[in-house]
Amino acid sequence: EMLRRDHPRVMVVVVAEEAEFAFIRTAVKAGAHSVCMMGQVLSSLPRVLGHLVEGHSILPVEILKRLMGEQGDSLTRREHEILGLLVDGLTNFQISARLGLSENTVKYYLKAIYQKLDVNSRGGAIAKYVAGTY
Repeated sequence: EMLRRDHPRVMVVVVAEEAEFAFIRTAVKAGAHSVCMMGQVLSSLPRVLGHLVEGHSILPVEILKRLMGEQGDSLTRREHEILGLLVDGLTNFQISARLGLSENTVKYYLKAIYQKLDVNSRGGAIAKYVAGTY
């Protein structure tokens, strides 16, 4: 957390064993941008770094599923995508440009996300996403 606060432009990649889920969750909550699994670091690190340079975060699917708590998860794929961009700090306009949607469509998706997460603000949605409590 101190690294992100003191050096906000630094991008953090966590290399961890799959069994270290609690550590991975803590690192992601603290602001890690991407995660590489120890056994796949040689094959995946170049791709992960390439995506980071383009402004994208990368998490292994199995980790992402656990973080998002698939059981009872009612968000659609697009809602997850928009929520991820929201967490990255993008505005509605930036999200619409990135996804090729109108700004009104993004607002519609955000309204649906807020309802499903039982929150009434961007901050509330981000907090639930980061905490993995939705």
